[in-house]
Amino acid sequence: MIEHLWKLFLKPFKSRLFIIVFFLIFIPVGTFGINYSMLSSSFVWSWDNVFSLYTPEALFTYIVPLLVTVLIDGVIALINQYKNIEDNTYKHDLLRDCTVLGVVVLIIIITLLYISLSQNKISLIVFCVVVTWGLWIMLSSSKEEFKPTAKWKPDGDKDDTSMEAITNG
Repeated sequence: MIEHLWKLFLKPFKSRLFIIVFFLIFIPVGTFGINYSMLSSSFVWSWDNVFSLYTPEALFTYIVPLLVTVLIDGVIALINQYKNIEDNTYKHDLLRDCTVLGVVVLIIIITLLYISLSQNKISLIVFCVVVTWGLWIMLSSSKEEFKPTAKWKPDGDKDDTSMEAITNG
C-alpha cells in the first residue's frame, strides 16, 4: 500500500501542466490572502515581518478551503474508482484500505488543527498544510488533465519511440 501511495504522489509530477498549476498558481494564489498585507504601504519588509503574517489563524483560513476541496475531490474520485473495480479483487481491497487511511488522516488533520489553534502552535498547522498538499497531489493523479506529459527530444521534436509509433512497413 505504501508503494501504491508513493506512486500516486509522484504521478502528477510527470505532467508539465500539474507542475505549472501547483508551483505557479496553487501555492502563490492560495496564500495570497496571507501575503496581501505585504502590499500595504505601511508594511516594513523584513523576514521577521513576513513570518509574523503566518499565524495559526491565517494558515487555518488557508487550509480549510483546501481540505474541503480535497474532501470533495476525494469523494468524487472514490465513486469513479469504485464503479470500475470488481468486488473481492486486489484493486478493490487496495482502494478500500487507501480510503480508510484517508479518513484516518483527515481525522488526524482536523484534530491537529484544533490543537494548533487552541494552543497557538504554528508547527502543527504547518504539518497539516504539508499533509493536505500531499493529499491534493495524490488526488490529482486521478485527474485526466494531469496525465503524464509526452517526453520531448532535445531537438524539439516529439519523442515517438513508444510502442504505438512503431509500425511494420
